Amino acid sequence: DMKAFETWNRRELSRGLIDELQPYHHDDKIDQYEFLVASLVILGKMSYSDVVPIMDKYRSLACEEGFIKAEEVEESDQELGNCKQRDMG
Repeated sequence: DMKAFETWNRRELSRGLIDELQPYHHDDKIDQYEFLVASLVILGKMSYSDVVPIMDKYRSLACEEGFIKAEEVEESDQELGNCKQRDMG
């Protein structure tokens, strides 16, 4: 909806906007992905209930490292998401 986009586009950066863009993990910083996801939610393109299972899956695959390495997928017999085995190996 163009009206929603125009309203979103006119918003000024503020502490309130930063808090709105970080509904779960407040570290007072916003990266490009947090900005994108929160903006899509604000624009009504998706809801946080759409995002939660996707992010849960990501976290289970990335473990505590915070990212998924291609080399682990290609070179390992371990299943992705098996964090304890990955951490030990």
